[in-house]
Amino acid sequence: MRRNWRRLALAVLVLATIGLATAGLFWAATRGPLVSAVASRLLGRRVEISTISVLPGRSLQLELTGLRVFDPGADEPVLEVQHARASQSWPWLLAGQLLPRRWELDAPVVRLRLGEAGTTRPLDLPPLDLSLRDGTIEIVTPGGERYRVVDLALDLKRSRLRPNAKGTAVGELWRGDQLLGRAEAEVDGWLDDATATLQLDGVQLDSLPFDLGAKPSGTARGQLRLHYARGRIAAEVDMRVSRFRLRLPGLPERIAPANTRVQARIKWGPERVSVEARRIALDDLVLSGSLWVGSGPRDRVRADLEFADFAPGRAAKGRVHPLMLMGLRFSTWARADARIEGGRIEGLKIHLDVARKDLADSLAFKSKLRPEQLRVTARVSRGVYRTSPSSDPLEDIHGELEVAGNRLVIRELRMSRSGKPLPTIDVDLDGMHRLVRLPKAERGTPKGPGVPIPGLGPAARALRSPPEPGREPVRIELREFALSHPAFIMPLRDVTAELTFPDGKLRMGRARGVYGGAPAELELLWDPRAERVRLDVRYLDGAAPPPADRGELWMSGRATIPLLRVGRWRLEDTKVNVAAQGATVSFDGGRALLGGGDAQLHGTVSLASEGRAPIDISMRTVGADMDAANDPLTLPAGALTGRADVDGRFRGVLEPGRPFLSQADFEIDVRATDGSVSHLPVLVALARLPSLQGVRGLFGRPLPYDELTGRFTLREGVLRTENLSLTGPELRLLAAGDLRLLEPGRPRDILFAFLFLQTVDRVIDMLPVIGDWVLGEDDNLVTLYVRVQGPQDELSASLVAPDSVRTAAGWAERMIGAGVNQLKKLLSLPRLPGSAPPTAPEAPEDSSDLSRPG
Repeated sequence: MRRNWRRLALAVLVLATIGLATAGLFWAATRGPLVSAVASRLLGRRVEISTISVLPGRSLQLELTGLRVFDPGADEPVLEVQHARASQSWPWLLAGQLLPRRWELDAPVVRLRLGEAGTTRPLDLPPLDLSLRDGTIEIVTPGGERYRVVDLALDLKRSRLRPNAKGTAVGELWRGDQLLGRAEAEVDGWLDDATATLQLDGVQLDSLPFDLGAKPSGTARGQLRLHYARGRIAAEVDMRVSRFRLRLPGLPERIAPANTRVQARIKWGPERVSVEARRIALDDLVLSGSLWVGSGPRDRVRADLEFADFAPGRAAKGRVHPLMLMGLRFSTWARADARIEGGRIEGLKIHLDVARKDLADSLAFKSKLRPEQLRVTARVSRGVYRTSPSSDPLEDIHGELEVAGNRLVIRELRMSRSGKPLPTIDVDLDGMHRLVRLPKAERGTPKGPGVPIPGLGPAARALRSPPEPGREPVRIELREFALSHPAFIMPLRDVTAELTFPDGKLRMGRARGVYGGAPAELELLWDPRAERVRLDVRYLDGAAPPPADRGELWMSGRATIPLLRVGRWRLEDTKVNVAAQGATVSFDGGRALLGGGDAQLHGTVSLASEGRAPIDISMRTVGADMDAANDPLTLPAGALTGRADVDGRFRGVLEPGRPFLSQADFEIDVRATDGSVSHLPVLVALARLPSLQGVRGLFGRPLPYDELTGRFTLREGVLRTENLSLTGPELRLLAAGDLRLLEPGRPRDILFAFLFLQTVDRVIDMLPVIGDWVLGEDDNLVTLYVRVQGPQDELSASLVAPDSVRTAAGWAERMIGAGVNQLKKLLSLPRLPGSAPPTAPEAPEDSSDLSRPG
């Protein structure tokens, strides 16, 4: 019994407590200032309420008017509701949950500030059952722009399993007075962490609050999934855009693709905007990757983008693609795109990391970039490119391109023309900031010779360094040099450089000149055997002088060659003016030193032949040292002395692997004076002749001469003379014959006529047999004929009967042909003073026996 009373007393106490609490609640609910104070403490913000009505029933009903919530220190409320209705069940109320869980709002206004202008702190409220009509959300961007969501209808229900709410929303998005589109959304979350999936139609891109350094326009439709969390917004976009237009920094024209689709994830917050592109497609410009943009003035823009393979040029048929974008900025690329007739660009990737304020200047290369700031890579395959409307196209183009900061690198660029492969090209160019601003007249691909020049490679290989140790390599110094050839991408001019030919290659050492219209340092390596060209370029500061008008010339300049070997001949300090038109390279105004004499020369080299380069040179030399001929003629030093004038024409072929003399063809006239001959193999052979034992001394010491003249010809490696004449104080010598320079031992077959002076008559008179034959009736010497034959180390000499010479019989006809007739004219000499007319005895039947004593 006592226990029951206790239970009854406890129940009365609980009811009394409930009654007192309810009475207190009714009393407090009618007092707006008290409720505002409690709400302010609950929300951590200043709360104002005009009126409160409390209606008890199955649940506690509240009606509020003039509800406004302010951020600390703000004059404009972040939440403003003209009329709100709420309900709370008694059990929840008795459990201490004073904030009603179910709310209905009429025409509420929510204001949010994002980014630098001050981020609005979300309301710290538990998830509610919320229903609103005619709502408005106002968003203020860091730049002060206001966006509104109007006619908002929202229905949210608390989740039983998670601390959030789910529901649907519809409304319109406005920027100022401009309607951006209507949205339907699925909402999941609450005020501090919410996700909304919107179906958009008619959104105007130029009104969106995202500033990525370029402003797009167009009308978008598709799906937008938004996630809002404490001042940050993430958006997943799948949009198709009609009438898309975009003007990028530095471009004179807008991009206007026919088809545009954006599939990306965008994150926007106070510190940055980032874009993860799953697929952004503007016609044939299809990219994926990431883009990060800082919102502060000192922040950066970072991008890692990868483009799908695309076909540029004619195959694009006016569609947007990456190369077309480059053409909008750089006319060089626009011309290149217009001349592409086939092929694909593959593996295009871009890495960018620059200051936000420098984005436009960086994309336009207005400053020097570091490799970590910009990197672009791409490949080209199966390309077809026509350098001019009238030229044969470059076909089957393959290669790789990389831009690393301020450097452009082209690797393994291979192509062919008319079915024939061209040299593989590698280019390393430092100076993109100059490359993109080259003058219009010189930044295009040059036409080049206009005709095939297959002989260029063989000519370069033929000038390679000699393999023999101790011989100087060919070196060419260039001045005022200009070259327009497609292999070098852009024209070269005003170049000062040095060319060498190491191991069959052509190397242009660090040169200075103008490349594409701007001053630059260059280095070139051309390997004709590997069919490969490497060009290194470093652009310099400053302006270039204007170009000269070179007409149809694709190469010109002045060349100096310190040492040039033509066969075994040495030309020193050669200076020539070089010009090339079509397949012909000509040089004139040339001067050189040949044996210390002043040589003037001009000529041409033809590059039209496959595998060979015919050369034609005319030369006139005054005052050359005859000693210069000893080495080419494989004579001992000092064998020939004197000063000579040489006038001749050299024709031959520069062909790799074949000696120049094997295909040389030349005619030269020589006149030498005041010299001597000695140590000649011919003289040694004459000294061995038994019939001339008495005059050995004449051939064992230098034989002086007053004048030496003759014409020499070279055909197929055979050096021939038909009118060699030597006049000296001791004898006069006439000769005709040939020397086979390319055969082992250099065999020769030469006919000599010796005319001795009277002072030697007594010596000749003492000779057996020969004395009676060669002396006339008055014992004056007439002529001695000797034939010298054989290789250089085994020469033999034999006397020849005069009648055999005069009749040009037998071997003489075959050996020297018309030269014998010329020699016979030379033998009709005036008699010496005081001598009788010369006569000669009949020749023995066998002239070969004349060499035997007896």
